[in-house]
Amino acid sequence: MLNYIWPILLMISFTYGICFGDIAETNASIFESATSAVNLSIELLGTICLWNGIMKIIEKTSLIEKLKKLLKPVLKLLFPRIHEDEEAYNEISMNVVANVMGLRECRYSRRIKSDEITAKKK
Repeated sequence: MLNYIWPILLMISFTYGICFGDIAETNASIFESATSAVNLSIELLGTICLWNGIMKIIEKTSLIEKLKKLLKPVLKLLFPRIHEDEEAYNEISMNVVANVMGLRECRYSRRIKSDEITAKKK
């Protein structure tokens, strides 16, 4: 559905800009928006790299083991068929830790990885 809505909105805005506005203003606003989008993407990429790096450090230290022990009763209740020694359990617990710590950018990559691991098992 969005494949139809966005091109229609773009065509309407270009047509309006050409017919009722100044073409130079329309062109300038297009490039200004593109610049803002690139700047936002670079900032988000830096943030995601930072938090993924922090999660890698947490993975390598004993902090993840302490957090996994703390979350063990809840994870056992939610995922009774996954054993503690499995890789999927580790990824799921890392995802929960990322959620608890408020690392929104990091939890998506963890969730995708845990989904891939559980899909391989099926």
